[in-house]
Amino acid sequence: MVKFSKNDPKILMHPAQARRRTDPFMSALRKLRYMQSEAEVEALVSAALTVAGMRSWFLMIGTKDTDGLFGGASVIAMSSDTTGWMPRYARNNWALVDPFVLHTQHSNTPIFVPYDVDGESTGQKEFLKKLYGEMFAYGVVVPIHLAQDRLALLYAGNNQELSHKTIEEAAPIVAAIGQEAAIWLEAQREAEERNRVLPLTEAELELLSLARRGFSTKDIAAMQKMTTATVNNIFRRANEKLGTHSRQDAAITAERLGLYRAAMISKRIVSMTKVI
Repeated sequence: MVKFSKNDPKILMHPAQARRRTDPFMSALRKLRYMQSEAEVEALVSAALTVAGMRSWFLMIGTKDTDGLFGGASVIAMSSDTTGWMPRYARNNWALVDPFVLHTQHSNTPIFVPYDVDGESTGQKEFLKKLYGEMFAYGVVVPIHLAQDRLALLYAGNNQELSHKTIEEAAPIVAAIGQEAAIWLEAQREAEERNRVLPLTEAELELLSLARRGFSTKDIAAMQKMTTATVNNIFRRANEKLGTHSRQDAAITAERLGLYRAAMISKRIVSMTKVI
């Protein structure tokens, strides 16, 4: 294991050196949210993580559901790898034996590789052996909790031996990059999903908004001066459009897709146009 002395320049950098290391990272973060393509984001994430000393990385985002995290069709990912690691991860169901996945569902704490992890089962030990041999042996795995039940993991590192302290110092940078990249990916996924659903009417959005705030069907009918049958019919149409199975699911899905926000912006634009 590499040992660094107290005065090692790899740990204590001159302010100018630290600024040169940090500035490209900050520049990357500012640019990332405006990227148009996944290839651009991958290139920017690779450049920023390289500044942080992490040359290999992959990011996964999934939904915690009956298939388990990263076990269903809702998983999205990007990576610096060109050897097919991500397709093999999915094909071999490595999420079932990945020790970092279980950690992500219960904690925001980064895990320093290999110092903080030790496989408990044969399957976990075999997975870690593959990770260390094919991606990186030293690095950090950062959990990222997104909106609703969406969770992400950013794995980043390299095969150069790094001390626990060196990885700990890089972890905040890696976490910030992972957060921005995950938000970008989620925004793209939501935009694609939003484009696939049929537009909701103003009445459907209004009733879903009330349901989201906890009002019952009877309450909503009284507030909107409708019969309960009419309210239920409106919820049924909203479910059909959104591909959901209950008014609660429809209300949550509409919020996740930004439909309430989009309707509010449209109303404001119409109001401004009338004034003009």
